[in-house]
Amino acid sequence: MTSDTPTKKVEKNQKGKYKVVFKGRLLPGYDIEQVVSNIVQLTKLPPEKIEKKFFNGKVVIIRRAHDRSHAQKLQHLFTEAGLEVLILTDVDDELIQQNELALQQFFIENKKAMSISAAIFVVLILTGLLFGMDLSYLVVIGVFLAYFVLHTLTASISMKQWVAERWPEIMPWYRLAFNALAIILLIPLLVVMFYFPGEPLWSWHGMGFYLTSALAVAAFIGFFYSLKYYDLSEFWGTRQLKEGNDSVYDQECFHLSPLHRYVRHPWYFFALVLIWTRDVTTVQLLVYSIVTAYFVIGSKIEEQKLIAYHGDVYKKYQKKVSGVIPLPWKILNAEQARRLLDEYHQAG
Repeated sequence: MTSDTPTKKVEKNQKGKYKVVFKGRLLPGYDIEQVVSNIVQLTKLPPEKIEKKFFNGKVVIIRRAHDRSHAQKLQHLFTEAGLEVLILTDVDDELIQQNELALQQFFIENKKAMSISAAIFVVLILTGLLFGMDLSYLVVIGVFLAYFVLHTLTASISMKQWVAERWPEIMPWYRLAFNALAIILLIPLLVVMFYFPGEPLWSWHGMGFYLTSALAVAAFIGFFYSLKYYDLSEFWGTRQLKEGNDSVYDQECFHLSPLHRYVRHPWYFFALVLIWTRDVTTVQLLVYSIVTAYFVIGSKIEEQKLIAYHGDVYKKYQKKVSGVIPLPWKILNAEQARRLLDEYHQAG
């Protein structure tokens, strides 16, 4: 609980595009009496005013802020006091512009590498066709690329902005619909792989089988362990729907679970372990290669959005921790992670 916050920073209710909002829910483990006491220490307001303002059965706008970093700092303070606090806003043009500029910079910096990769891909396809490659492989490539392009597009802030400007009333449904669409569209991918299984390339036997099976089990355990550090209602979109959250950007603050000290995208890493420890056919090799490339490229595109959300702190995190595959020389210890989080919460 932070006790040295200037009172005026909490009480003053200036106009701003960001709204720090309390909708009446307390965090698990807190009761009203304890929360009121915490807010009294934070704001220096008398308890009766706290109860009247915060616990009146209505949505409470605690404070409006002009920049998101300040809103996040306020969110952190009141979360420590025991309130479940959201940051809400109308369509955020500044954030959209930051994300688009970051994406432009990313594509400029990686234009050469992406051009070479695309050229190699085209050459491989043409070579395969010349030597009689089965057209089923092109079908597999086409459906998987279409899925990943659609997934990236619908996850982008620009697409959310486009929807919010035209149908703002459906924005609380957006995340839930996004996840539902992503799951439903997996069905055609599985159907294609079923009808075009390809020829066997290799299978694991003996010690290789036991080793790869152990790695797969470890990946499953790691994945389920990681769930405790995510807000799954936020991830799936049920929280946004329940609370009528029409924001175009994610609500979670920058945080580091124990796994995030070793790799920035632990779910991608676990998924790669799971697929590459299975027996492989020609089609699966093609699919797994496309999935691996998507995780690497897609994570870099996704991180431009995270930089727009979290600023320089996330850039520092990128430099210190590996992206998709853990590297022994790019790991944060607990103290380094704590300092990074402190820097984030003190920003703005």
